[in-house]
Amino acid sequence: MGHLQIRELTGGKGVDVDFEALGRPETVINAFDAVRDGGRVVIVGLAPTSVAAPIEITRLVRRSVSVLGSFGARMRADVPEVIKLVARGQLSTEQLVTQRFTLENAGEAYAALSRGEITGRAMVVMDPSAK
Repeated sequence: MGHLQIRELTGGKGVDVDFEALGRPETVINAFDAVRDGGRVVIVGLAPTSVAAPIEITRLVRRSVSVLGSFGARMRADVPEVIKLVARGQLSTEQLVTQRFTLENAGEAYAALSRGEITGRAMVVMDPSAK
């Protein structure tokens, strides 16, 4: 969803917090444009070392927007909790996976990800008969 749609849905105000998870300059800028005055942009997506996103300094200052980096989850604590939620039926992984690729097409999956064509989550399936 683009920042204009988010602004429309929030009566022009923007959201309190926007999490950017792709590590792409255009999604960082979109997140910045989607937050309300005084809002926060939390960047968790990783990018190659030299990739930068140009943020308008005057808008940043006048709107009092905070831009924060977060490395994300605590793998040893969070993954077992997610597995428990799935096992209890409280979280469906089917809703999270939007595309599947075979192992033979893993290169195509990475290319689609690089082009920004994957929304949601994609999965490389090692055994095509497994779901």
